[in-house]
Amino acid sequence: AAPRGGQLWSPLLCCDMPIITVGIAMLAALLPQPPQPHRRDSRTMRSCTILMPMSINEIELLPMEPTPELGPVETMFVICAGLKYNNWPNVDAGIERLYNHLTPMGRVAIAPTPPKSGLQGGVTLEYFMANAGSAAVGALLMCSRFEFTGDVTISPGSQARGRIATQMVTVYNDQEDAELVSLVSAAPEQHAAILEAVRKGEKPPLPSLIAGAPKASRFFFHLEEERRPPHQGCWLLKEMFSMQKTKLQILNEGGEEFEGADTG
Repeated sequence: AAPRGGQLWSPLLCCDMPIITVGIAMLAALLPQPPQPHRRDSRTMRSCTILMPMSINEIELLPMEPTPELGPVETMFVICAGLKYNNWPNVDAGIERLYNHLTPMGRVAIAPTPPKSGLQGGVTLEYFMANAGSAAVGALLMCSRFEFTGDVTISPGSQARGRIATQMVTVYNDQEDAELVSLVSAAPEQHAAILEAVRKGEKPPLPSLIAGAPKASRFFFHLEEERRPPHQGCWLLKEMFSMQKTKLQILNEGGEEFEGADTG
């Protein structure tokens, strides 16, 4: 995409952009905060939500690095919105932002490295950018919209770790939006083939980069509050657990495989 008038321009963003459902807590980061009374470490925060479209300037302002000023809800919003608009302000900016907001364990879960001496770790940004992949990342990349479902729960920390936050996130991928993203992201030679088919009155060979993505997917996000530098006081993502049942889980719900009394 080429800059126009000092702003990033893209034909995708000039269309009617889908609406993102975000936590009302996003607004808290924009306002001065009065002194807070003592609270219990374990609490459930009501997920009040608002409808909020994102402009190009707002996408460019999404922080690339974690900061203590962002709570768990704001951190999740930054990650999800960044993946939704993955290629703004530059290619794969959303994936890079995800890497920066992950714990070391979270990076290994999404981009496993070959074990060394029986251990895994040390995921570099370059390795992550080339090998990152999970159900949640696939669903969020260029998704139609996402929303925080239910309440975010914050559990108390311990001597070994900081507080833990959990939140269900629902991701939607509408077929029409998937086709639009595929069309905009297609290679120049594919654009030429599409134009040629339209001129001949034939069905255009539309690419499908997001083929097979479920229309609605749910994930549990687990975040941890860091206690040590360099990200002391920041919330980092540990895991994005898919709520979709595996075939083995579905089979296990069937109960006992054999009927009759045990003979062992």
